[in-house]
Amino acid sequence: MKKLTSFLASKTTDERRGLQTLLEAEGPDPKHLVAALLWNSTSLLQYVFTDGPTYYQIVQSVARRLKIRADDGDSVEHLECEISQHLFKTIWEKMTPEQREELTKKLKEAMGNDNFSAAFTTGAGLYAALMAANLSGFGVYMLATTVLGALTSTLSLTLPFVAYTAVTRAISVVLGPVGWLGAGLLTLHQLTGPNWQRTTNAIVYISMLRNAPK
Repeated sequence: MKKLTSFLASKTTDERRGLQTLLEAEGPDPKHLVAALLWNSTSLLQYVFTDGPTYYQIVQSVARRLKIRADDGDSVEHLECEISQHLFKTIWEKMTPEQREELTKKLKEAMGNDNFSAAFTTGAGLYAALMAANLSGFGVYMLATTVLGALTSTLSLTLPFVAYTAVTRAISVVLGPVGWLGAGLLTLHQLTGPNWQRTTNAIVYISMLRNAPK
């Protein structure tokens, strides 16, 4: 967990507060966030009697619960992206063609033409761009932002990310309150309980933090 602790320490308090909310951590300090992540991702016996898993092992575990191939040679950044892509695919498949078209439109409006990279303006469309294996840092940020917006709307998170706020507003316009349940909570039907849901949300958030535009 040293690498994760160091990474979180490099972020602002406001940025860490979003993760605090997702994990229901005691505070926004990296030590509190890491402790909360361990608490949410392990059993009580593991938490009390072992040093707990590494962040990489936690990400691997979530990926495998979602039936995503997670080889030991895969980087943690790659697995974070794979998890976000899997969840985005599930959300996208639950939407109607009209909702997909509207979401694409709203996302473009939210980000603005200057920030919408060339990958998102090709004929392949938004879905193909976000599912591309060679996503740029900005692409991964957009992917994680969209997924987190769909999964956490009921938390009413206030985050220091303009894109997150805009995307969440866009998704809420497209799906509405009932849609959140279908596209968000039910997305995690393969996970076993609220602790894994919080852990998954945290992984997507960390991926968003990692790839946020400077």
